[in-house]
Amino acid sequence: NHLFMPPSVIHPLLSAEVAQARAYQLDAVRAGLGANTLLVLPTRTGKTPIAWMVVAERLREMREIYESSSSKRNSPWILMVAPTNPLVVQHHRDATTWLELGESEIVALTGKISPEKRQPFYDDATVIISTPQVIRNDVNSGTLSLADCVLLVADEAHHSTGNHAMAQVGDLYGESASSSLVLACTASPGSTEQQVSEVCDRLGIERIIAKRSNDPMVSPYQQSMDIVELRLPIHDE
Repeated sequence: NHLFMPPSVIHPLLSAEVAQARAYQLDAVRAGLGANTLLVLPTRTGKTPIAWMVVAERLREMREIYESSSSKRNSPWILMVAPTNPLVVQHHRDATTWLELGESEIVALTGKISPEKRQPFYDDATVIISTPQVIRNDVNSGTLSLADCVLLVADEAHHSTGNHAMAQVGDLYGESASSSLVLACTASPGSTEQQVSEVCDRLGIERIIAKRSNDPMVSPYQQSMDIVELRLPIHDE
């Protein structure tokens, strides 16, 4: 009666045995490495593990390309944007667990850190996790260049519409990155076709990977959730 240990992903930039080899996640990783991808997965089915696996492989691949290039370029780096400070802190904590990088290479930035103090972080970081407002402001002021950012991960990507800073970061990234790739993650991309279309336009999305909780590949990993139904009397208008 030994316990079954699920197979794990082995990668030089991933911590040992941290990433389970789930088929639907590996399919999403393959897709995300090949084109700008919108990943739509139910809550608590592992969008972030997919993101960290894409981050690890994209970084490994681009480091090889940069090192073999004869032109003098800066080091490739990766940006993850999330809409709130608590999410930035959570992703930073996860990144230090998942990625085999030095502590100073993974940086979390929010508006609480003044623009002058952010500059040294940009110079040294390999993975920057930030609110989109910080990135938009620093790119527009010339403090930060996205030229060598080789991957943009947009968490809660449904915010990428209108004047939201995440949409503006998508615009800036598409304009300035020399080797761009986008992975956008959300549990719900929008309630109308127009909303989903705008998210895809602003982030340059080329393919959508979407799975429901009852998908045969996903359902074995679906964590149980307590759902409380509240019925509200709502007037017709």
